[in-house]
Amino acid sequence: TRCARTSSTDRPRPRPAAGQRAVLVVVGMIVAVMVVAAAAARAVTTTWVGTASDDWHDAENWDTDAVPGSGDDVVLIGAASAVRVTVADVTVRSLQLGAADVLRVESGRAFTMNTVSPTAASLVGAVQLADANARLVTAGSQVHVLDATVTGAGTLQISTNSWTRM
Repeated sequence: TRCARTSSTDRPRPRPAAGQRAVLVVVGMIVAVMVVAAAAARAVTTTWVGTASDDWHDAENWDTDAVPGSGDDVVLIGAASAVRVTVADVTVRSLQLGAADVLRVESGRAFTMNTVSPTAASLVGAVQLADANARLVTAGSQVHVLDATVTGAGTLQISTNSWTRM
């Protein structure tokens, strides 16, 4: 008869003691908080300079030479003409639009502000929705609407925990 061999992988592993499990849970929570904090720290403030055109999607129009992304805070103040969202949907973390500035969302496009506390999207100035297929969406923690006008036949969707009209 042959004897069956057992390897170290065939033996059950001992379970950690309650104190060890608590330490593992705490370490896991700390790692999770660090990952979230690192993601928030990557937000960039991008400012419109408008040197190339009126197209949002042209990197030369931004002080960072890159089109803002979903984690970016955008400052659009002092544009010479309406800034147009034309070739793709846009999502940013927050938008500060100046009182005299116009953001035009073209047909079939959506502009989304997905704020993360404590950042708030400030909407001042004008947003033009080209037609029924254009959308302005606010989501996240806070939106402040300060003497803003939204015109056109498109959709304004406010999905936020807190919005204030001042």
